[in-house]
Amino acid sequence: MVSDPSDTPSGSSPAGLRAQIAWFALPMLFCLWLNWLGLKTWFTADDFAWLGLRPRVHDLSSLCWALFHPFAQGTVRTLSERAYFLVFYSLFGLNVIPFRIAAFLTQFAAIGFLMAVLRRLSGSALAAFLAPLLWCCAAPMALAMGWSSAYNEILCALLLFAAFYFLLRHIDSGRRRDLIAVWACYLLGFGALEHIVVFPILASAYALLFARPYFRKTLLLFLPALLFAGIHVFLIPPSTDPLYQLSFDARIFDTLRTYWFLSTAAFRPIDNWTRFPHPFGLALSLALAFALFGYAAARAARRDYRGLFYLIWYFALLAPVLPLRNHIQDYYLTLPLTGLAMLGASALAHALKSRRPALATAAIVLALAYTTVSASGLRFNLRWNYEHARSLQSLIEAIYDAHLAHPGKIILLDNVTNGLFWAGLGDHPFRLLDIPGVYLAPGSEVDIQPHLEWGGISDYVIGPSQAMEALDQNRALVLVVGVHGVIDVTGSYRKVLAAEMANLSPMIVDLADPAFASRLGPEWYSIDKGFRWMPRSATVTLGAPTSPGMEIVVTGFCPAAAVAAGPVHLSVSAAGRNLGSSAITAPDSPFVVAFPLPPSLAPTGMMSVTLSLDRVFSIPSDRRRLGLAIRRIEIKRPD
Repeated sequence: MVSDPSDTPSGSSPAGLRAQIAWFALPMLFCLWLNWLGLKTWFTADDFAWLGLRPRVHDLSSLCWALFHPFAQGTVRTLSERAYFLVFYSLFGLNVIPFRIAAFLTQFAAIGFLMAVLRRLSGSALAAFLAPLLWCCAAPMALAMGWSSAYNEILCALLLFAAFYFLLRHIDSGRRRDLIAVWACYLLGFGALEHIVVFPILASAYALLFARPYFRKTLLLFLPALLFAGIHVFLIPPSTDPLYQLSFDARIFDTLRTYWFLSTAAFRPIDNWTRFPHPFGLALSLALAFALFGYAAARAARRDYRGLFYLIWYFALLAPVLPLRNHIQDYYLTLPLTGLAMLGASALAHALKSRRPALATAAIVLALAYTTVSASGLRFNLRWNYEHARSLQSLIEAIYDAHLAHPGKIILLDNVTNGLFWAGLGDHPFRLLDIPGVYLAPGSEVDIQPHLEWGGISDYVIGPSQAMEALDQNRALVLVVGVHGVIDVTGSYRKVLAAEMANLSPMIVDLADPAFASRLGPEWYSIDKGFRWMPRSATVTLGAPTSPGMEIVVTGFCPAAAVAAGPVHLSVSAAGRNLGSSAITAPDSPFVVAFPLPPSLAPTGMMSVTLSLDRVFSIPSDRRRLGLAIRRIEIKRPD
């Protein structure tokens, strides 16, 4: 496939060797310069789940469990998640720098193999030099370069390119050792990321287009992919998380269109982090599509199918995520973007060598427009990820310092935002630091989306009575989270909580607090992840309104199964009086509904409140008839 040897750096002389080293090194240095913030971005979110594996490994049996047990939607990424976090956490603890150095070195190796592959495919050293520049400046690369849990994308890219490189060498030389290297890299890829199942498609497509005698040999590569797919389908239970539900219908094309715009990093249907107006972004995306597809078609008309192969590379690697229409993520493009990078680099190199000034100028302008917009988005996302992780690190370190200063005390956190909580607290980082008791201050948990599909927030929920008891016994510390760190507000918070309990407790039922169990009817199910499930009907006892104009407010969570057949209607009655009904429609979402109390309701004493639903549901292996997950019922004045 190398059609222009004179365009390839030679290492036969000292000058040629230096040129070859520079040819490989400059794209890697460009990647480092562009993504330097990712080199020091701390842990967030799923990182703590993988870091938490090490304390659970005590012997060979638990090590095998940690390495091979299906986690995270049924995945078994032994190399890129399990071994990566187990080894580095064992050696370096929570020092993130070694993790990030390893990720960057892996990316540099992937860049080297990408250049070697494209150099063989295109015969152009210029195209091979440009491809990693286009890949590294792509905005969707921000998470891959700045999030330790996305190491699987980088490692898979390395193994994918390495396997393909050795396949090209084997086709050129026929050497057995190159074929062994193909299989070694390919099989190791199954420990990195599921996308490796696409490799046989790429290999067979290449053989069909350029090396027909080797096509039958590439068919053997499908056997491990089919075995891997069979294991996932028949032996690993499917994910119950609605974000990871697969949809095979016409909406796949909507997802494909969204990913194309994300790939060009010019027009963002999801959000707009760029400072460029959408009309400009849309025009740029369309221009890129016209240029890339036009180049591939023009070369195919001349029986040069390399551009077509690069498009196959892009779409084949994108295909596994297209059914995930509820979970469209930038970093899923890390691998597919290599196909567009190879196509764009080849088109740009061809235009520059075409001796047609107008074509070369247009190609340069389009390439500069893309890199400017895309690199702007990349740096924005890297900065956001870095700042987000730094805020989380500061909070965790402050809590650790408070724990050391007040050993044995539980810690109550106030003013934790939903974003900060799910940036890392939800994955229990405090277990790594042997801090046993960290909770959200009573009442503040209503600001956190429960995400029952992720395990909920029940481990962080503590009832007001339990918190008050701990404060009275000097066993609790209250920290309020602010912009500039945390502040100890234990004394003032105790007074506020005591006043709230004295004045409002008869008019509040906190269903996650065992202290309120006596105020609940027998219909309620037990506490589950910070809520209680209600059947078709359930009762609570509340203090009657103290003045006119008050309302009953019900706070809870609606699972997708409750509204799968349409809206579910929640009706409320108090003291035998019907207060009305409210339709709950949003799946897997929290809800807050309010029902005004009539002025004629008794102004003193306690009253019975009944919650009723028009429909309930059940789930396999659970005999309960479930309605909604209720967190709190209270009487208060409208906000």
